[in-house]
Amino acid sequence: MFRFENSLALSWFWFLPLVVFLIWMTDIRLKRNLIKSLSARVVPFLLGSQSSAKKKFKVFLQLLVFTLMILALARPQMGVGTKEVKSEGVELIFMLDISNSMLAQDVRPSRLEFAKKELMRLLDLLGGDKVGLVAFAGSSILLTPMTPDKSSIKLILEYVSTDSVTNQGTNFERGLRESWEAFKRSHPEDEEVNATRVIVIASDGEDNEPGALAIADELVKKGVRIFTLAFGTPEGAPIPISEESGALNLYKKNKVGSQIISKVNGEALKKLAEMGRGTFRQVNLSEDAMKSLAIEISNLQKSQFDSLMQTEYDEKYQWFLGLAIFLALIELFLGERKTGLVLWRGRFGGVEA
Repeated sequence: MFRFENSLALSWFWFLPLVVFLIWMTDIRLKRNLIKSLSARVVPFLLGSQSSAKKKFKVFLQLLVFTLMILALARPQMGVGTKEVKSEGVELIFMLDISNSMLAQDVRPSRLEFAKKELMRLLDLLGGDKVGLVAFAGSSILLTPMTPDKSSIKLILEYVSTDSVTNQGTNFERGLRESWEAFKRSHPEDEEVNATRVIVIASDGEDNEPGALAIADELVKKGVRIFTLAFGTPEGAPIPISEESGALNLYKKNKVGSQIISKVNGEALKKLAEMGRGTFRQVNLSEDAMKSLAIEISNLQKSQFDSLMQTEYDEKYQWFLGLAIFLALIELFLGERKTGLVLWRGRFGGVEA
């Protein structure tokens, strides 16, 4: 099987007619400028030493080098066989807290933005795991189902905001139930699942609703592991009314008019991790929590996902590139003068061939 890995490079062939036109126009302009500077009678004498055939051959070589360079850039490949590619890993759900308290700026630029960036880093450190994304606050929503396509998870993460759910608050129970439904939807009901299932909760821990530990206990009995990540500081920070209002010093206030200070609740997240047979981490800039979490997840029992038959290809661009360089060197050293040319050496100097 033959193919071009970078077929988009073939669009450069559209420039070939333009190159030919520019060469032709340059030649015409050169002759016109000579006629303007000298005279029409002198120009044929000056250009008489040029070989029209050699000049055309040099242009042909230039176009051929251009063509071969395009083909090399397109990376022609020849199929040489097939191999089975197996994907192994765990099934993992990112459960991201998008409640208003995550807008607090005790970590920059905000708890939510910092959490999103750290989860993207964790994605880069993971292996062949299948990943899904659940956003939760007072309600929850599955943003991406289980997929090995980490670039799509990153794309969705980039645009997640506190407006992604309808109800505000912080309800871990709803987020955990939504995560379990995402696990179930990733397999047919009658299929036996051997994959290790993991939920990673990224939150500031301000849970205002009961029931989280009870559902966590249920999920553990079904083989789910729960890891928690805390974002924020114990000192806390006021909560901006919206993402933009923090720069304007517009913050939420209580009934008596005082600013509400949101503080990270590590204890709630620790209890969830303990119940979920996982670990708790306080995420900050001084420690690489994502790296240690990725190592811990990679040590869990992995399952084989879909295996694919993949065709192996052998690169052939070297032949086109090598030939292009060889022809370019020939064109560089090829002259345009006629062979056996008689040159005028003056009235008494005679001629020289």
